[in-house]
Amino acid sequence: MSCSIKFIHNCSFSILKFFLIIFLAASVWSQEFGQHVAGADNTFSFECIRIGLVYQKDETTSCVCTSVLSAKCSNRVSVPSPRSLIVQPNPPASQAYQPTKHGYPHPLDPLSPDEITKTRDILAQSISPERFSKLKFNIINLNEPLKSDLLPYFLANSDPPRNAVARKAFAILVEEGTGVLYEAVVHLDLGVVESIVRAPTGSKPLATVDAAQVINDVVKADLRVQERCRMLGYPDMNLVVAEGMVLHNLGVGDSYGNLTRPYQVFMYGRKFPTDNYYAHPFDFLVIMDEAHHQVIDIKDLPTHDHHDFGSNKDGNFVPETSSNYDSNTRIKGDKPVDIVMPEGASYVVKGNQISWQKFNLRIGFNPREGLVLHNVGYNDKGQYRPIMYRASLSEVATYYADPRPSFHRKYAYDEGNIGFGFATTPLIDQQDCLGSTHFIDVTTNNSTGHPITVPRGICIFEDDAGILWKHAPNRYTTEGNIVVRSHRLNIMTSANFGNYDYIITWSFHQDASISLKTQLTGIVSTNMLSVNATPGGFGTVVAPQVDAQFHQHIFAVRLDVEVDGTSNSVHSMEAAPLKAPSGSPSHPLGNGFTTIRHDYKTQSEGCSRINPFTGRSWVVTNHGKIHPYTKSPVGWKVMPVVDPVIMMKKESPIYAQMGFLDCDMWITKYEEGQLHAGGFYLNNSGLPEWGINNEVSIQNTDVVLWHMFSPVHIPRVEDYPVMPVEGRELWIKPYNFFTQNPALD
Repeated sequence: MSCSIKFIHNCSFSILKFFLIIFLAASVWSQEFGQHVAGADNTFSFECIRIGLVYQKDETTSCVCTSVLSAKCSNRVSVPSPRSLIVQPNPPASQAYQPTKHGYPHPLDPLSPDEITKTRDILAQSISPERFSKLKFNIINLNEPLKSDLLPYFLANSDPPRNAVARKAFAILVEEGTGVLYEAVVHLDLGVVESIVRAPTGSKPLATVDAAQVINDVVKADLRVQERCRMLGYPDMNLVVAEGMVLHNLGVGDSYGNLTRPYQVFMYGRKFPTDNYYAHPFDFLVIMDEAHHQVIDIKDLPTHDHHDFGSNKDGNFVPETSSNYDSNTRIKGDKPVDIVMPEGASYVVKGNQISWQKFNLRIGFNPREGLVLHNVGYNDKGQYRPIMYRASLSEVATYYADPRPSFHRKYAYDEGNIGFGFATTPLIDQQDCLGSTHFIDVTTNNSTGHPITVPRGICIFEDDAGILWKHAPNRYTTEGNIVVRSHRLNIMTSANFGNYDYIITWSFHQDASISLKTQLTGIVSTNMLSVNATPGGFGTVVAPQVDAQFHQHIFAVRLDVEVDGTSNSVHSMEAAPLKAPSGSPSHPLGNGFTTIRHDYKTQSEGCSRINPFTGRSWVVTNHGKIHPYTKSPVGWKVMPVVDPVIMMKKESPIYAQMGFLDCDMWITKYEEGQLHAGGFYLNNSGLPEWGINNEVSIQNTDVVLWHMFSPVHIPRVEDYPVMPVEGRELWIKPYNFFTQNPALD
């Protein structure tokens, strides 16, 4: 027999209603975490079952609760009986929250620097000093309250009272040496550790924020690496750069993937300290275990044609041509363009809440997803109408096209391996964002659990978006002709992942449309070619001896919709020509076409592909709200990004770790904790597990839409040495939701 726990770290409750008893295993607080309990062993086993709002011992079975996030227990085992930890029902005055200039934090506000520090301190006080010294903090972020606790307030367009839900933090700790992960939930209101659970064996966390420096230092200190660099003409290791990429276990005949925290490290050189090192790639990479600070192997890279697997070293010289750039290397004669808003901004920011014209929303942020939108609603002639509860980038990844070892392992989960929030960079006023701007600092954590604040990590600004609408019936005069300019609200963030920079912008438009623009820039990933060699059909020569490999980006967008409420259904819609032949009585000129729709009934059906030939889109409707004109349910339409299909073979072991790519659009019923398309630990426990062969109804219920798109990048010489922005845009538009063009107030 087995049992399950329903996301302990999301269990939140009213302080006004409860007398909290947190039951932790005796083993959790034994020798592992410093509170000795007689007879306890050293495992993280405990028996658990949710009864009401607390977790108590399950008298019928014993479980090893291996992970809060997986919400699963292993097979029944024998464990000691737990002891209860009595917690005060009200926080001591010294731990109570003090109001900020915007009042108490909203339950969805990101953790403040003080809250991150408080989380660390509470854990440090709860774990023995010896044990704590061996732990590194991977993530500290808000433990988002249960949606069911906050949804009524969102639908009513009201803020919950301060004590409506508990303020909690979620942390992942990594044990140095073993790489074992522990998930902790800290109750910030009460100042106590609510749970500490060992994650499943083999779970891989995000890279620690100091991993890049560790990799660079360890690799460059290795004598074998120093000798290879010297042979290439780089004896000064201060001019050598080592840039790591997580190495995944692909089962390709080596054991690298079984290392604790393996990296493949690409090597580059500089001619001077500020030189663009991507112009000088080396012909080898390094395999290292970041957890043990150890170089494992050095692998040669192909530098010749498609038959080369790294053994041919003829003509292997580091490319000499420097390719540098700065903000002054722009077209001569270019004159500045100023954005002037003489009456100031139209938006209002209060803490993390934004109001702009008829839209209202909240901004969230966490180390993995980065920017998150919450509680998006619209004021329709005085009536509040909810649209989305939560919207975010669920995953960002890139894989490369060169199949030759050791390039064949070259792929990265930018979000799931590194974290969009951890990679967020400061924005520059009047460069990234124009006009009347408002900036929000964002905070993550370092490996010791202390806060790191990125100034200006998010910016809010308005701009001119072209013509909103126009009608000019008079051909020879402007009298009676009308043109209206479009203004839009933008919420922007940017992140750097080594060579690539991603710019993410959510925009809100005066016709009530919402768009998500993903922009790619930075520097293409480069590798060495021998003299007069070609990339073998897998890249473009962008400079002498410099190859920029073909690659494909992957984006997964998660839209937790609430169209006029929580009872939603989804259907696809596309254009189709009439079946009757041209010249027939019902189709005399053959010009007729109509629309066809498919209603998605269960999660197993809610997995579908784009169709650029018919303009397929997906419409979210509320059958409880009927439009007065169309006599059909009101809705919002998701207009997908149209990109090529995934180029890699489905049999590829890389594809096997990205099962969410089976569909361009997934539709699932909302479940707590389902935030990441590939699973929390990238163990493919995400959409493939939740959606396929699942007969759960997705009609007239709380649904989530997941859209995947995958730009293929065939680099051009013009993409080098720095790449012009390449963008994609997802649109979410009202579909028979209003009674007229909403831009006409």
